[in-house]
Amino acid sequence: MMEQTSKALTLTRASLNVEKMPIVFLGTPEDRKKIQMEVAKSGKPILIYNVTEDGVEKKLFLSPSSVFGLLTAFDMDVLTVVHHKLFEAKKATGYCPSQMRLWLSEFPKIMKLATSGGLYDRILESIKRLSATEIYHENFVKISETATKTMGSYREKSLKIVLFKGSGKEVTTSAGTERMQKVFVDIEIPEWHCNNINSGYTTEFDSNTYFKIGNDRARRLYRVLEIIRYQDNVFLPYSKLITELTLGNLETKLRNRAFKRALDPLVKIGYLKSYKLCENAIAVSYSEIRNVIPQQLSSNVSYDDLDIHAQRTVDWLMGELKDGESSRNWLANVVIKAPEELLHRCLSLTKETATLNGIRKSRGAVFTDHLKRECERLNIPL
Repeated sequence: MMEQTSKALTLTRASLNVEKMPIVFLGTPEDRKKIQMEVAKSGKPILIYNVTEDGVEKKLFLSPSSVFGLLTAFDMDVLTVVHHKLFEAKKATGYCPSQMRLWLSEFPKIMKLATSGGLYDRILESIKRLSATEIYHENFVKISETATKTMGSYREKSLKIVLFKGSGKEVTTSAGTERMQKVFVDIEIPEWHCNNINSGYTTEFDSNTYFKIGNDRARRLYRVLEIIRYQDNVFLPYSKLITELTLGNLETKLRNRAFKRALDPLVKIGYLKSYKLCENAIAVSYSEIRNVIPQQLSSNVSYDDLDIHAQRTVDWLMGELKDGESSRNWLANVVIKAPEELLHRCLSLTKETATLNGIRKSRGAVFTDHLKRECERLNIPL
C-alpha cells in the first residue's frame, strides 16, 4: 500500500500550467521519428491541445528542437527533478530563483537511477532538449497579473519552460589539494514560470512515488490523476487520455491494452484501488483522496455586515462555486480575511480541477483546500 501521510513524503510543487501541458511524446521511436520528419518538412509547430471552454478557445502548439527532437519520458523525469529543486529553493528563500545551478550528481539520487556510463550526458542533453523546445499558446497559460491582481492569460504567445545557460565542472579544494570535480548545469527560469511558482499557481505531487513507478505512461497518468484527487471515484475521458499518453495512432484493442498497462502499476503500488474501462471513459477509484479542508472557518461576520463591494464578491464566489445559501456567511468571513488576488487564484485552481475532470460535488470544498494551503503559505490566519 501507499506510504501514509504521517510519514515523510518528498512532496513537490510544480506550475499547474506545466502539469497540464501534454508536451511529452510517449509513443514508439519509429512514430517519434516520423513526426519529427513531418515537422521538419512543414516547418510548422504541432497542435497538441485545442479545446473551447466557457466560449474561449484554448490552444497549445509544440515546436520540437531541430537538433534534439521531440520531448521524451526521460525529459519529463529530468524536468521533475528541476521542479523539485525549484520547490526546495522556494521553501528556503521564499521565492523562485530566475537563475539556478544544478549539480548533475543530484539527479540520479532523486530519479532512483544508478550512476552508469553516459547518464550525465543524457541528463545534460535532456536539459538542452527542454531548452530548445518552443511552446506556443492561445489562452492556455495563466499568470498572476500585477495590475488587475487576478489570474489572466499570459500575453506572450511564445514561451519556454527552462533555458540552458551553460555547464562545466567545479573543483573543490582542501589544504591546497584538489578533492573532486563536480559537474553542474546552469539554467534560467522564464518569467512566466517563476510567476506561477511565486504566486502559488501550482499543484502538488510526491516525487518519490513518481520515480517508483516504472512505466512511462503510468508516471504521466499519476501526475494527471494527482491534480484531480479530491473524490473517491473519477471518470477520465478517453479523449483526454489519448492526448496525455500519446495513444492517437492505436486501434481500440491496442489502446485499451496501453490503458491497462498504465493503470496496473498504479494499482500495484496502492495508489489506486481499482479501475474500469467504460464506453467513453475510464472509471478510477483512489485508495486515498486529498485531505480536503472542511468549511469550518470562524463565522464572526455575517453577509449583512459587509459593505456593498464585499457583498458583491461573496455573490460572485457563490455563483462561481455553485454554493448553496448555507455557505454565504462562511464566504463573508473568507472575503474579509483573504486578499482578493488570492481568491481569484484559488478560484482559478478550482476551475482547472473542474475542467480536467468535472467536479460533480463540493466545488466549495476544493476551493477551501486551495485557499487553506495558500493562506498557510502566506501566514494569513483564517
